[in-house]
Amino acid sequence: MPYSDDNKRYMGATKVGTKGQIVIPKEVRDMFSIKPGDTLVILADSEKGIVIQNVESLVALTDSVFDRKSRSSDVVSSIKDVKAFAAYADEIKEEENKNDDGDKNR
Repeated sequence: MPYSDDNKRYMGATKVGTKGQIVIPKEVRDMFSIKPGDTLVILADSEKGIVIQNVESLVALTDSVFDRKSRSSDVVSSIKDVKAFAAYADEIKEEENKNDDGDKNR
């Protein structure tokens, strides 16, 4: 298996599909309790690479960035903003897919 004995690390490969999609391996989904419908955030740096982070895990990051006194309202607001953006991105993708399907049928 491509992950460590303690199930705290994983190394494997996945291919990018024709629509730019990847499959997150089951071992990784289990490790991070990623379920269908979960919102994930993509962080990218052209020199350092790509990070895929569960939205709920950003609470710790947000907590370290914001003053700890503003923890609950700012964190909740930030998570809602990220989820709203993800929903908007999903709508755009669905519309693009509909347009692509319409073009293929012509």
